[in-house]
Amino acid sequence: MNIKLIPVIELFRISDKVEMPKKGPYWEYADEWEDYNRQCLATNGFSEIESYSKGSSFYEVSKINGNNLLLQIKYRTEDRDSDQICPFDGGYILNVDGEDLLYPQCCGDLGDIGSWIELSKGDSTLFWQGHPCPIFEVERNKILFDLTVDEFDEHFVPTPLIEKFEIDRASLEIAVDNLMKELDQFAVKLNDINDKEEMGFENLAKILIWENI
Repeated sequence: MNIKLIPVIELFRISDKVEMPKKGPYWEYADEWEDYNRQCLATNGFSEIESYSKGSSFYEVSKINGNNLLLQIKYRTEDRDSDQICPFDGGYILNVDGEDLLYPQCCGDLGDIGSWIELSKGDSTLFWQGHPCPIFEVERNKILFDLTVDEFDEHFVPTPLIEKFEIDRASLEIAVDNLMKELDQFAVKLNDINDKEEMGFENLAKILIWENI
């Protein structure tokens, strides 16, 4: 079983100059929402950047560089003290054998790495990646994800490909190890920008990624 945890940041801006699509959700009208997000980001100073999946506002951290990353850092930190800043909105996409089975949900952020670390150890009691959250069963080296919801409950976004699936805990541990290496590289970028721009934070990466560890 090949498991990846893909770190993504939510880049979402609105603009009075850009008309919002009249139809949704974004994954069913991906072209319209992709064009809308692209235009809104451009009017807010962002250069061209490819979303993780067409129409979404998630972008892989490895592909956010230069001015785009600086703009997002400033958006998150300007006029705030360190204790008022939360990690970047977004989180981690669970990809199993090439299929994206779980996306970050509402209120998820990069600080949720702590939940994935604990889940890889077999502990799902405090798991959080936004709401709604899956229901878990952990049995030895297997973790069962249950993404079913009642008719009037909050639904997962986008609509899951599979509502119930099982993964190997050992494979998740490997995915977490690989993710930590990628986040270490991203942390270097953040702290380099902090130093270059003389933002004055002692450890910007700690604030925007590692808050919950």
